[in-house]
Amino acid sequence: MLVFLILYLQQLFLKGFGGDYNRAYSKATAVAREAIANIRTVASFGCEERIAIQFASELNQPNKQAIIRGHISGFCYGLLQFFAFCSYALGLWYASILIKHKDSNFGDIMKSFMVLIMSSYAREMEGVLLCKSPHRKRPDVEYWRGLMIWNARTIAYGFDCRLLECLEGVCYNSL
Repeated sequence: MLVFLILYLQQLFLKGFGGDYNRAYSKATAVAREAIANIRTVASFGCEERIAIQFASELNQPNKQAIIRGHISGFCYGLLQFFAFCSYALGLWYASILIKHKDSNFGDIMKSFMVLIMSSYAREMEGVLLCKSPHRKRPDVEYWRGLMIWNARTIAYGFDCRLLECLEGVCYNSL
């Protein structure tokens, strides 16, 4: 569950919590739109430089906000990467204890680890696609509701199981 939470938060920080950039740039857009609409007046009075300075000054505040948001998002994303790798390290540390006590072997540990990591990434990508669906009213609620429903139970068989030696079926050699 920790890996799912980390991956979900990483997606949020990669988006930078978006924000409404249209509102931030609306004043600069209004200055540019007015200058273009009244291009003859601007040209006849020689106001091009004043309009350019006014446009640049309207962009100062949104640019500062974007830089701060970028730094915060980047720092938090890096911190989440650190937590993700710490959780992997904790799992592999426990796996080393299992190997040391002969409760498991390296191959089974790596298979389990890769299944855990790949399934968490697959679940996260499913959540991203679910959140981007236009038919969802509240994608964040739908994502967490889907995560709670996804309660798959793993059936672990012991070492006394029979290994499948031969599998018959259709073989596509031309692919």
